[in-house]
Amino acid sequence: MKNIGILNLLTLVFILLKVLHVITWSWFLVLLPTIISFGLGILFFVVILIVSLVTYNGHE
Repeated sequence: MKNIGILNLLTLVFILLKVLHVITWSWFLVLLPTIISFGLGILFFVVILIVSLVTYNGHE
């Protein structure tokens, strides 16, 4: 496996535990590490977009 990342590994563990009925959490909580990872990716993209727009408009 390539570098899977801690949040993806947590998601896999939580899904396995949910399917095996070891935990009774909602699917939202089980998938929360993936949601956090996706949200951080979107946040990173938005920040980079804003910084690039501000620096591009500053040179005109």
